[in-house]
Amino acid sequence: SNDCVQDCAGEWGGEAVVDDCGVCDGDGVAEACDCTDTLGLNDNGCCDDIEDLGCGCDEAAAEEYQKIIRLQPKDPKTYGKLVQLYIDNQIHLDIAISLVQTAIRLAPSSSVYLNQLAWIYYNTGQYIEAEQSLLKALKIDPNNQLYLEGLQEIRKILSQ
Repeated sequence: SNDCVQDCAGEWGGEAVVDDCGVCDGDGVAEACDCTDTLGLNDNGCCDDIEDLGCGCDEAAAEEYQKIIRLQPKDPKTYGKLVQLYIDNQIHLDIAISLVQTAIRLAPSSSVYLNQLAWIYYNTGQYIEAEQSLLKALKIDPNNQLYLEGLQEIRKILSQ
């Protein structure tokens, strides 16, 4: 081993490598993925027609977004992309709240991040907070049909 070279885990002289699933020191496609057609894998180690097989593809993407955030902490878009990844998979929503709040601070005129925050609040049963976030988003983008429909749905729940 070469002590002057870092492996994917950040260990100097280490031997960890990125597997076919895109996971540092992972088990690889055959062991960790449910994909039977390994010839149809894309660059991320996932089947082209399936977003995530549980083989670490989303985890690898999250790691990349986290790296970019560390390098460019004032770029709200990367926070938003990581939040969307968490939202899409309904994971780490507590962390997603903090991340999207940072994006909102960095881009206060963006309604997208306020909508993401509203979605998280809605899906964690925090309907009043969801309503407040959507109202703020609608101040920025008052004719957004998605936001209006979301607000209607939240108010329907709150009125019960």
